[in-house]
Amino acid sequence: MLILITLFLLILAGLFALIGFKFRNKKWLRLIAGNNFKEHTKEAADIAPFVGIVMFVLCAFILATAFFTIYLYLK
Repeated sequence: MLILITLFLLILAGLFALIGFKFRNKKWLRLIAGNNFKEHTKEAADIAPFVGIVMFVLCAFILATAFFTIYLYLK
């Protein structure tokens, strides 16, 4: 069971890293506010780098949790 949890966490961390990278480059801005039908707004472009940093920090926490579950599995 811990293997499945670890695999899920690693996939989730990869997605957070990818989305954080795209936000830092001011791409995929429609995901920030859920605005899927119109062009991105100026507010979304202004806050995108900060949201990207937050996504990277969350990715680090998720990776730490995944490595802890690996540690528990191998213990």
